[in-house]
Amino acid sequence: MKLYKYRSLSDQPVSGGGLTDIEKVRKTILNHELWFASPNTFNDPFDCFPSIIGSGTKKEKLKFMHETLKRNFPEKSRREIREIAKKRMSEGLSLQESFDGVDLREKFEIHKVFCLSETKKSILMWSHYANNHKGICLGFEGMEKHSIFGMAQKVNYNEELLTINWLTDDFYNQIPKKLIQAFFEKSEHWKYEKERRILHPNNRSMDTYKPGELKQIILGAEISDNDREHVMSWHDQLIHKPELLQARLHPRKYEMEIISI
Repeated sequence: MKLYKYRSLSDQPVSGGGLTDIEKVRKTILNHELWFASPNTFNDPFDCFPSIIGSGTKKEKLKFMHETLKRNFPEKSRREIREIAKKRMSEGLSLQESFDGVDLREKFEIHKVFCLSETKKSILMWSHYANNHKGICLGFEGMEKHSIFGMAQKVNYNEELLTINWLTDDFYNQIPKKLIQAFFEKSEHWKYEKERRILHPNNRSMDTYKPGELKQIILGAEISDNDREHVMSWHDQLIHKPELLQARLHPRKYEMEIISI
């Protein structure tokens, strides 16, 4: 099946001196480059960050705190660890405040994600991710077994946040699985996106796809003449030429039409 990436063609400078949107799109089309993003750049503040709790009995909390402190302060004796744990519990510190070195947000932001959609006709996605229909949408399809697009997993949409309980979830089994699962969980408010994601196995910001896996280039309904010329010139340079299409507004319905050029 084809998966779609909506892209802006803005030439506005990017903070930090990175490539502009149109430069990235040119490299995606001509050099087969895919740009993976850190979760801290996503437009949904809930995205990729589960609810972290430490719900349990006082005894369970004390035991877990004792084990955590022992890992963080191996030079201290058992008695010293026990006294620190009791002191922190008596002071009413939360588990998150008590565990030195536990910073999941920072750990999650190390990972890099490439977001795609199963649909090319979303009015909202053309607006949000393709600069108000002025950009383009790229259709990819991995034909080989080891294609990077074969790694794309469906996003699940739910009413409640994924929850990780440090006290009751198994540290070596459940928690690692949930940490990965968090990248593929979103609020049901986003289900219109029909999203699929590739989590880069080596946390790289850029990777490549195979020539010929770009199957469609769809021009936005409001694309400028100048940007149209840019995209057409890139298309002309390709050996494996994708289908060139045009998005347009349906004359009688709140829908997008995709037609051949």
